[in-house]
Amino acid sequence: MWLKRLSIFFILNCSALILCGQTDRIESRMANLLNTEKYQEVVSLADSLEKTGAFTDSRLNQMKADAYYFLNDVPSALKYYLRAISLLKKEEKDTMHMLEINSHAGFCHKYLGNYIEALPYYQRALKLAQASKDSLEKSNQFFSLGSIYMELGDYQKSRQLLDSAYKIDFARKDTAAIGYDLSNLGDLMMKLENYPTALSYYRKAVIIKETVANNVNTETLRYGKLAKAFLLNNQLDSAIYFIDLAIQLASEQNDSLSLAKHWIDKTNIALRQNKLSEALQTAHKAYAFFEQKKATKFQIISGQVLADAY
Repeated sequence: MWLKRLSIFFILNCSALILCGQTDRIESRMANLLNTEKYQEVVSLADSLEKTGAFTDSRLNQMKADAYYFLNDVPSALKYYLRAISLLKKEEKDTMHMLEINSHAGFCHKYLGNYIEALPYYQRALKLAQASKDSLEKSNQFFSLGSIYMELGDYQKSRQLLDSAYKIDFARKDTAAIGYDLSNLGDLMMKLENYPTALSYYRKAVIIKETVANNVNTETLRYGKLAKAFLLNNQLDSAIYFIDLAIQLASEQNDSLSLAKHWIDKTNIALRQNKLSEALQTAHKAYAFFEQKKATKFQIISGQVLADAY
């Protein structure tokens, strides 16, 4: 009997080792595909694994989420980041892995306008960054939490967190990160209706973007913010110039969500220019997009600008 039990144990142990080896090979293959920007291939490979029931590793789900993010499918990215978090083992020792997944889940919630839902993920990521004494990640989470509290209307807490991020990035001489900080401080000044100061922050952020390699999504976002600041400073020619740049980049990246957000701003600019036909046409496109996506916050905003156009 004891020989039989030993044989069963041996078989199970070997199976576990084989499965572990397979997971490592799959993880390596998916990582290589991500590094070479073959995002659709990552999704296809992950889909085939899910059909076999062999997709229960947290890191594999994270990589599928990463691929969806780079394909501009943020809802699907969020789904797999949350699945990756649920698959984390209680004895998980890889702090950076836990930090990244929580931070990315928070980002997806924020991107979709789910600010309250984003909060606990960023808070968890900040605790992990503080525990690891990683100054870069502390700055990232201060920055993200500052933007969340800004959207929730707690401007004092937002300013404290954004200042904390800026101080770390300034000490590290991280020019690209300082660009993000300036952009967020511009957002805060917009909330406080201090439009000239907001415009100053956004201009500096765009100048940094033009001198430091960065991603196109960031460039698109900053051009859109700059356009809005110019609009509120009643500098309409500059506003239309930068909103058209933002729309062009969003279209080239096939980023439909950013594009629809820029349509809202373009509608407001067209209304200020008294181009009512253009405003109505653009507002219709924005409202139709957000109605289809059932993005409640932006449905309301796009509905308001459509009503203004009418």
